Amino acid sequence: MTRGLGRTQIGVTAGMIESFGELVFELSHNVQDRRGDPIRKLDFAAIEAQRAALGLSDREIASRLGLTHDQVTYIRNLAERRHFVANNFQRLLGLGGNRRFREERFVPHEARPALSETALGVKSAMRIDPARTRRYVEDGWWSNHTLAGWLAAHAAERPDVTALDTGDDRVGYGELNRRMDRLAAGLLAAGLGRGDVGRLDAARLDADDPLSVVVGYLALARIGAVTMFALPDAVDPPWAAPVDLKTPVEGDPAELPAAAMPAAADPLYLAQTGDHEFAVHTGHTALGTARATAAAIDLGPGDRMVVDIANGPALLHLALAVGTTAVLDGGDGLRPPLWGLPELPIALLGTEGGMEDGFAGRPAPGVEVRLSEDRELELSGAPLSVGRYWNAAPESIAEEGWLGTGLEAEIGDDGVVRLTP
Repeated sequence: MTRGLGRTQIGVTAGMIESFGELVFELSHNVQDRRGDPIRKLDFAAIEAQRAALGLSDREIASRLGLTHDQVTYIRNLAERRHFVANNFQRLLGLGGNRRFREERFVPHEARPALSETALGVKSAMRIDPARTRRYVEDGWWSNHTLAGWLAAHAAERPDVTALDTGDDRVGYGELNRRMDRLAAGLLAAGLGRGDVGRLDAARLDADDPLSVVVGYLALARIGAVTMFALPDAVDPPWAAPVDLKTPVEGDPAELPAAAMPAAADPLYLAQTGDHEFAVHTGHTALGTARATAAAIDLGPGDRMVVDIANGPALLHLALAVGTTAVLDGGDGLRPPLWGLPELPIALLGTEGGMEDGFAGRPAPGVEVRLSEDRELELSGAPLSVGRYWNAAPESIAEEGWLGTGLEAEIGDDGVVRLTP
């Protein structure tokens, strides 16, 4: 049986495929016009004389050409793919549930884009414990939140409410949604796609043009690409394409397919943790607890919060989650006391007063804390990154999903975590 066997098992080479492909195809199909009507007249001698024109079986072709049965079957299947549209079954599958087939919406499997090696590498760095996944889904922390989904909702409900304020420029949610779509279409046309990594030099551009950094991040997320937030003096990795924010090329939003909307479980951004290591955050870890965290710091629609995008997108996520205004110029706005690490950007919400030489706060929604035997603070929970890129088995995140911070701490009876100075 040929099915399931590889080319090396069957003994077929590329040269054999090129040599015998067309001949096998011709012998296996009725490619000639029928001559006369020997079947109606039951002229069996004439029928046998036209046997080759009516198509031979794989075994008959193998006997004629000196190939094995499996070799003929393998070569014939490849040759037929060159001549026939063999994906009609995909159209038939789309007709289930009494649906009407629409040719304009059908995308053949071979025309669907494939993930790049970099995209597959980032996904392979993700290590998610099944028990944690089940718990976070059941608790409601991990669902279908996406940045594009949030913006679309705000653009429909409050298009004129200021989303981003740079001091010199104020952009409403409706306009921000349009800018994101135009730039996303341009990036898609330029060759970036789902899973590809785009580098944003947020720290270098934040002071001059913070608005473009935010729109660039949202546009990359819109097409399912992954944003890399690098440290200012970091070496440019070859696998992260720099995104030109000074002279961006915009495109037609109508060309953005619905499939470009990323899944929440896909990688969303990379936060640098070392010279060659990046924490991998998905839509689940980055956005899942954002609304609950915004509620915990009394942030809602109509408020203003200062966002420093150079230090990562965590505060921006809080603002976009509830439709508030992100102040990008360091002006007037809420400045909540927060503490975290690149692997878990908002781990603790500061308490009033805090500590003079350290930090004191309660775990943010969805965050779990504990102390090791050496009183080292360890973090876990739904917002914890799912791995590190360039480190297939991240040593800093234990298999059970705990991150060692390297900091001594105390956890009081009131649940407040106090970092030891």
